[in-house]
Amino acid sequence: MLYSKQFIFGAVITFALASSCAAPKQSGVIIAPKPQPQQPQPLKDRFKFTYDEFKKTGKYEHTRWEGISFASRSLKCVVISTGDAYAVSSYSGSSWLFHTKVAALIDGDVYETEEQSTLAGTVVRDISGKYVSETVYYPNSESFIGKIAENKDKVIKIRLYGSKAYKEEVLADKDKQAFFDCWELAKMLKQKPDGN
Repeated sequence: MLYSKQFIFGAVITFALASSCAAPKQSGVIIAPKPQPQQPQPLKDRFKFTYDEFKKTGKYEHTRWEGISFASRSLKCVVISTGDAYAVSSYSGSSWLFHTKVAALIDGDVYETEEQSTLAGTVVRDISGKYVSETVYYPNSESFIGKIAENKDKVIKIRLYGSKAYKEEVLADKDKQAFFDCWELAKMLKQKPDGN
C-alpha cells in the first residue's frame, strides 16, 4: 500500500493532538481527574433579607419557605438582624382550629411555645372564600427553635393546638435543616454588633 505524504502528515498531527489532550498516563493506566467537592452554600445566601426603614431593622427568611404557599407548611422561623429569632405557625382549611400555640414531639419529649393571644397582636385570622387561615407569631420562641435545630436528624412531629381541634404533621428534612440554618444565623448575628 502506498500512502501520500499529506495523508501520513495528517495522521501524525491527529495522533499528536489526541495524545496531548488525553488524561495523564502512568504505567499504561489512565488517571481520571479527582472530582472537586461541592462547596456548601454560604449561610447568609440561604436567606432572603428585607429591611424596614421605619423600624430600622431587617429580617432574614429562609429560602426553603420562599415561593411556596406557607399554608402548606405548618411551621417556619424568621431571624431578625439583631440575632433574635421567632417561630411562626400557619393553618389553612375549611374550618377553624383557633390555634394559639405549637408543640414539638422529639424522642418522647414535648417542647411547647408560649400560648399567644389575639389581644397581643400575635394571632391573625382571615377568611377567603370557603377557606379560613390562621397565622400565629411566637416572639419568645428561641429555645423552641433551638430544640428543633439541635435535633434535626431525628423525627420531629409538631402539633398546632387549637380550642376547637389540632393539626399534626412530621417536619420534612428540608424544614428541619432550615430551622438549623436559622439557629446558626441567629447565633452568628448576635456575635456581630451591626447584624451584618
